Amino acid sequence: MIERYEYHPYAELQTLDSGKQPIPVLQPIDGWQNIQIDESGEPLVNLHKYTGKRLTVLPQYFIKGYREASFEQEIRAGVFERLLLAAEALPAEYRLVIWDAWRPKSLQSEIYNRFYQQLMQAHAALSPEELAVLCGQFVALPSADPTQPAHHLTGGAVDVTIMDDFGQELWMGTEFDDFSQVAHTRYFESEENCLTDRDKEAQRNRRILHDAMCNVGMFTGLDTEWWHFQYGTQAHGLLTNQKAWYGIPSSKQDGRVA
Repeated sequence: MIERYEYHPYAELQTLDSGKQPIPVLQPIDGWQNIQIDESGEPLVNLHKYTGKRLTVLPQYFIKGYREASFEQEIRAGVFERLLLAAEALPAEYRLVIWDAWRPKSLQSEIYNRFYQQLMQAHAALSPEELAVLCGQFVALPSADPTQPAHHLTGGAVDVTIMDDFGQELWMGTEFDDFSQVAHTRYFESEENCLTDRDKEAQRNRRILHDAMCNVGMFTGLDTEWWHFQYGTQAHGLLTNQKAWYGIPSSKQDGRVA
């Protein structure tokens, strides 16, 4: 069993540019539930055992006091390897920050219910059915169905950002779990949304993050959340025209922390 992790690249990767390349148009993931899963059996690894300097783990739901959140963060071994590749490709003064990784159904339910309550207060005229549709545009249903598990329940989805040498997270235009239009990954690619120096800073930083995760780490992103990336999940399979190889990990079959 692997106990600790440290990455030593065989060849130095060419670091990314300064966010000059626009983020390409991202396809929506409607219909991801129909992608077949051929479970690989790949284990989860504990991110807090990583000893290198290019990754930092800051579990946001635990920090924010979510009842079902854990300080420990786990991810599939193959996803961890790609996170290391993405981190190594960042400019030398940056490191990749893991906000959230494997997520139990109980925590997914807590996140969904909190956001549903916020929407209900903000949109009192909407019916429960309409609220559910609106909520589902931003937060996945808390499904532990083995044929269509929630993305984070598979261990193949991760929420990330970038931190500098001073321990400051780079400005990305919104905070984590901002469910507004501004959180859409390509929001600042539109000239009408990128007017101030602060906007241009967010555009640059999102480009660097997306480039590292998708072009180096080979993840796919979401069009609605700049921080969310996935690999080996049904959503990833849909966007890459292949099957998924991560369902619910064998150690988490009940959807809760083992």
